[in-house]
Amino acid sequence: MESKFYTADKSCKWGHSPKRYVSNGECVACRSKLNKKVHSLKPTGVDYLEAAEKGFTTYTPEKPCKYGHSSDRYVTGKACIVCTAQRAKSRAPGKSKIGWEEMKLIIRERGVAKNGG
Repeated sequence: MESKFYTADKSCKWGHSPKRYVSNGECVACRSKLNKKVHSLKPTGVDYLEAAEKGFTTYTPEKPCKYGHSSDRYVTGKACIVCTAQRAKSRAPGKSKIGWEEMKLIIRERGVAKNGG
């Protein structure tokens, strides 16, 4: 009987063991996580240049952000993931003290005042 698996020369791009499926060469750990719908895989300990080169969305910085978070950062823009999440949460709907219609009026008024009209 033929084996379903083989051992590759190196780990997959996510750092899992080199055990792969013979049928398609897919990493066994990656497929397992995908099948369970919890594919929260991300490379760990990858610096910016390696992450950008391999097409990852995040990387592990050498130093914490200016607010002290030691979380990963996004490759595009190098923004701290925790800071980005906190900023998005603070701008969530319902957090604004004024509504969109009121904001449009303020913008119009400022535009009129600037243009002298």
